[in-house]
Formats: sequence, C-alpha cells, structure tokens
Amino acid sequence: METLLTLPRLGETMEEGVVAGWLIAPGDRFERGQTIVEVESDKTVVEYPALQSGRLIEILAEPGSRVPVGAPIARIAVDGEAAAAAAAQAPPAEAPTAEPATPHTGPDGLPVARPAGPRVAASPAARRLARDRGIDLAAVPATGRRGRVSVADVDAWGGETPVAGGRLIPVTGGVLAVMERGQGPAIPAVFLHGFGGTGTVWAMQAGPLARRRRVIRPDLPGHGGSSAWDGPLDAQGLCALVGDLLDAVAAPRVHLIGHSFGGAIAAAFAVSAPDRVASLTLAAPAVFGPDDDPGFVRRLPQAADIDDVRAAMAMLYPDPAALAEGDVRATAAWLVRPGARETLGRLVEDGITSLGRLRLRRGIGALSCPVATVWGGLDRITPAHHGQGLPGTVAVHVFGGTGHMIPVDAPQDLATVIARTLAAGDAEPG
Repeated sequence: METLLTLPRLGETMEEGVVAGWLIAPGDRFERGQTIVEVESDKTVVEYPALQSGRLIEILAEPGSRVPVGAPIARIAVDGEAAAAAAAQAPPAEAPTAEPATPHTGPDGLPVARPAGPRVAASPAARRLARDRGIDLAAVPATGRRGRVSVADVDAWGGETPVAGGRLIPVTGGVLAVMERGQGPAIPAVFLHGFGGTGTVWAMQAGPLARRRRVIRPDLPGHGGSSAWDGPLDAQGLCALVGDLLDAVAAPRVHLIGHSFGGAIAAAFAVSAPDRVASLTLAAPAVFGPDDDPGFVRRLPQAADIDDVRAAMAMLYPDPAALAEGDVRATAAWLVRPGARETLGRLVEDGITSLGRLRLRRGIGALSCPVATVWGGLDRITPAHHGQGLPGTVAVHVFGGTGHMIPVDAPQDLATVIARTLAAGDAEPG
C-alpha cells in the first residue's frame, strides 16, 4: 500500500532537519532496518532506517532540503499488515522548502563541507558494506547493472579510504574500524555492538548524542571493517583491547554502552577498570544467565553460504520475517574476508567462555557508576529473565514486545534509557 514517509524526530529538541542524502533510488526495494536516508540535525548526521519493508516510489525532499519534523520526504509502498496503519497516520503532503544544507561533521566532529559532484550510484547493500569497511564509494570501480557499484565491487576493492566520520585505528592485535562523530566537553560515549554485527546498529542512538559529546563506535575484531585478530580474544584480551582503543582515541574516561556480546565486553571492562567508566548501559548482555542460546554464535562462523547466514541471523528476531535482507548480505560479505571466520570462532571459544566465568552479575553491582540493563521480553538469545535477581544498584528495564535486536526494534525507548544513564553518570564526580 502506498503511503508517505515523513521526517522523523531524532531528538527531543529537534523541530526540523536537512535531508543529507538518500541511500536508495526511486524504484528500489528496502528491507526493515535498512538505512534509507541520512538526516542532518544540529550538525549531526543520523542514519535513519526503514521501519517496514517496501519500495521507494518518489523522493519529495531532495538532498539539501530543510524539512520540518513530520513533513513528508518521500512516497513509499510498504509491505504487510503495517501498511494500512502507516497510511492512516500519514499527514497531507506539503512541498518541503529547499535551503542550503548545514555542513556535516568530519572525523574530528568539526563541520566540513560535503564533497561536490554527483552522488555515486550504488546498491543499498553496497552502500552499507562500504560504510562498514570505511571505503569511499567514489573510488570503487562499478560493474553492476546500469553502472551501479555492487556488493561484489566493494568486496573486491582493496583500497582503505575512510568515509566521513570513520577511520582505521591500529591497536595491539590488529586494526579497528572506528566511526567517530560529535564533540564537546561532555564525557565521550563508546558503543560496542554484538556478535555478528557492526557499529552501524547503534545509528539511531548514537546520532542524537553526538550533538553534545564525542560518540565512538568501533567494529569488533573480525567484524565489519575491522581486521582479523592476532592477539588474545579471551576476557582479559578483550578488556585490554577496549583499553587500547580508549588510549588510541584519547578518551581516558567514557560512558560505555554495549549490546549482547558487546554488552558482556563492556561489563567486563567496567569491572576491570572502574575508574575509566562514567556509566554502563547494557542491552540484552550475553553471559548473564545459564541458558544463553548458543545456536547463533556457533552457527554464524560456520555459515557456508548466504542462506546459512540468513538462517543464523533469523534467530535474532521473534519473527524471522523481520530480518532485513540488506543486513544478511552485508554480513555475508564481510564474513568471507580472510581471517573473519577464524576470529569469530575464537571469540566464541575463548571470549564467550572466559567472559562467562567472570560472574559479571555480581561485578556490575559493585560499581559506583550508574548501571542500567535493558532486556527484550521476546528475546530468544538472552532471555529477559536474565535481568531477574541483579543487584539492587542496577536498573532493570524490560521491553515486552522486543526481541534480541533492541537497538533496532526499540530505538527510541533504548535511547531514552541511555540518555538518562549518561545524565546520571555526568553528574557523578570523576
């Protein structure tokens, strides 16, 4: 059913935004969770994902258009039962006013001009993979249909030209792909993604925060744009890795936010180096209970083809139909890189095993900084009952209709918990 896509409110004070760029073209299909448009707000570029699967029919707000919150920016056709509800809520179309876009921020958080020239034609999956690996699409030779850059083109490209907001950081054991945005006197926020993901999963939470503070999103070893890993990947090695990252980005003290496996790493680092953590927010953290589902983390490194990747990733959602095909293809693309499978296998055998022996439930209760945990009521990987019985100093939130992928399934609710926890951490003495 055809409906209107309106400009979302990406922050509490946001009243308008600038359409920075479309990642798909009219006629392209998109999947739920796939980033389809970039929006600038308060000098921050936010990647906005589709809330339903569908197809882009017409762009109403071209790049550079300044649009009020709630105004239509595109006509789309959405799939499934959500179509009728979306159409009923869509406001009448009004033509957006085109004004010069404000500059976007570079790796140092300072405003820089967007590069001139036409937008590179590329498939949505290729755009996402290029962002994950820190590759400039303009440098990639295109062999796809109608001169578009394809996933295969990005995968074959050997260059390492960072995209805006990203860089490659050598640390002990390998190279991390790190996305950085924002600046200001506030304590930086570091987001750690889960097993099989990338830092892009945090786009909806990280974007608004970058208005007032640095936001740092690394890809874990062997994931996304980061290299395979030579160093130890047990609990001690992973904590050392986080410490090396903070040293490399000159962030002596940070707010730490982690999802799933990244949540376990964040908790372990906070317990091992409490003076470096101002607050700790854990979304569906792993190894907090005896019955974590081992199927996903053991199945993904052994995936023989894209169908195996799809089957493994479907376990992350209560409804497998919610899995975005773009995520499947992007994961399959970096999974075939040299050393990726071996690194993921070591993370399972060494990392998860040793993290599970740390008794993190008790450890985070002894922290003096604010600690919050968030659980999905329909999560099959780290069930919500893992939040029961945590120390009384730990805030526990359960989102009843959400599965394991809380950053995607409940982006605004999770952002609210993160913001409150960071505010409490900012108020604590350093």
